[in-house]
Amino acid sequence: MELDEFDKNELDEILSTYPFMFPSEIFEYWRNKIQGIKKSRRYGGSSHGIPVEFRDMINKEYDVRRIRYNKLIGK
Repeated sequence: MELDEFDKNELDEILSTYPFMFPSEIFEYWRNKIQGIKKSRRYGGSSHGIPVEFRDMINKEYDVRRIRYNKLIGK
């Protein structure tokens, strides 16, 4: 997955500002493997390569929260 500079900065800001909103495994993965990622040479160095593994972790957490929310509101 490729993120442009805006998306990478937004991801960094969210995870550094609200680390408590994410399971520790997501926060630690971001801090250890993504936060310091440099721009990819693909696409002229304008994007950041983010491991698919991290995307999957985020998607799984989203699904857990969506299901929990739907139960709360009775959906």
